[in-house]
Amino acid sequence: MKKYNLLLLSSSNHIQLIESFREAYKILKLSGNIYTADLNSYCASSLASDKHFVIPRSDTKTYFKELVNIIKEYEINILLSARDEELLILSKNKKFFEEIGCNVIVSDYETIVLCRDKYELCKFFLNHNVPHPKTYNFQEIKNVEGKIDFKPHSRMSQVSRPWQRTRLWELVDITGPA
Repeated sequence: MKKYNLLLLSSSNHIQLIESFREAYKILKLSGNIYTADLNSYCASSLASDKHFVIPRSDTKTYFKELVNIIKEYEINILLSARDEELLILSKNKKFFEEIGCNVIVSDYETIVLCRDKYELCKFFLNHNVPHPKTYNFQEIKNVEGKIDFKPHSRMSQVSRPWQRTRLWELVDITGPA
C-alpha cells in the first residue's frame, strides 16, 4: 500500500487544516504521515503533526537545501505551504520536486504573481467582470474621499486599525511625486 507523506510548510497554528487532512486520510483509507515545518519549534501545529521540523525562512540560502533533505529523508510525496511567500519558490521549482517524487500543491507561477499583486488582480477582475472592492493605486489615492483601508501592493498584511492608518498617513506623502 502506498504511503502518502504530507509536509505542510509554515504550519504555524493551522491545527484545523492538519485535522482535516487526518480526517481525509481516514475517509479515503490512506496511510502515511502528516509532517509540519515552521520557523518556530513551539508552534501549535507541532503538537498535531506526526513530526515537526524547524526550518529557516524561505528567503535564506539554506532553506531550499534543508527542505529537499527533509523531503528525501522522510519520503515526502505531498508538499504544500500555508504562507504565500513560499508559494513562488514551490511553484518555480515544481518540476524539480516532481522529479524527486514529491507533488507540490501549488498554482502556476504566473497565477501566484497575479494574485500577490492586489492592484493587478483587481484589474484582472475588472476585465473579467468579477465583482471586487473599489481599488486605487497610489497616484489615484489623493482624490479619494471617505474611509480608506490600506493594503500593501504585494503582501497579505493590511493596515486597518485607526492608529496604523494614522501612522501610515504620517509616513506616506499622499500628494505623490513633486
